[in-house]
Amino acid sequence: MQNLAFKKKVTSSDKSPITGTLDLVTDGDKESNDNSFVELHRRTQWVQIDLERRAKIYAVVVWHAHNTFQVYHDVIVQVSDDPDFTQNVITVYNNDYDNSSGLGVGTDKEYFETYEGRLMDAKGVEGRYVRAYSRGSTYSALNRYTEIEVWGLPLD
Repeated sequence: MQNLAFKKKVTSSDKSPITGTLDLVTDGDKESNDNSFVELHRRTQWVQIDLERRAKIYAVVVWHAHNTFQVYHDVIVQVSDDPDFTQNVITVYNNDYDNSSGLGVGTDKEYFETYEGRLMDAKGVEGRYVRAYSRGSTYSALNRYTEIEVWGLPLD
């Protein structure tokens, strides 16, 4: 098994991040310093990783900013073969308990950010694209992403 996201292309719903660049999401740096994260605007935002080919995905690990004690809201992770996420979308994690992001009510629990990241069991789902959403935190209405790893095996 390998981290299929390492150094892969990242796109986002936010076309002009406040600080940082999208490539920081897959560069392997999980540190909590100011040069290690990309910061996106308020409301629900997403980052998307193109794995470049279909894969069997067993785990997704997400690091938001973990330099202060905080809980990120509406953390949703989805997998699809469709880059627009309009068909065949599989949700592997969703803690949006009130559907404020409009992707359905989630049953997963909110959690405190730590240096260990949040491991999400993807149960071997198959897809090419991974999208991670958030809607601010208890610290700030902005959305920060430090790193995302996608653990699995290529299918072809």
